[in-house]
Amino acid sequence: MHFLQSPVYFCMLGALAVQLLQIGEYSGITGSRRVNYQTLQFYIFSFVSVLMALIVGYVYFGDELVVHSRMLYFQTGASSPIIIRSLAESVAAGVISNRVRGKPEIG
Repeated sequence: MHFLQSPVYFCMLGALAVQLLQIGEYSGITGSRRVNYQTLQFYIFSFVSVLMALIVGYVYFGDELVVHSRMLYFQTGASSPIIIRSLAESVAAGVISNRVRGKPEIG
């Protein structure tokens, strides 16, 4: 029962809510942009987004002693793909700019 009260659980619920919202929004689309819910790719993408929320939630709040609002945990899980994308782009931009300037690469 402790897991159900943990911040990681609420982060996962946030990512799951985003997936349910996308299913609702995409269900009305017709034509070439229509999402095929029978493909394995759709379920893998949904699983990976919830897994990213779990990872971000653990990194942000894993050993947290201060209790925040459940809504903060939920919002962090919902925005986890954006958080990871912005981190990846900023690291990549730093590596590229260092190559252009002739500085040693990171890592």
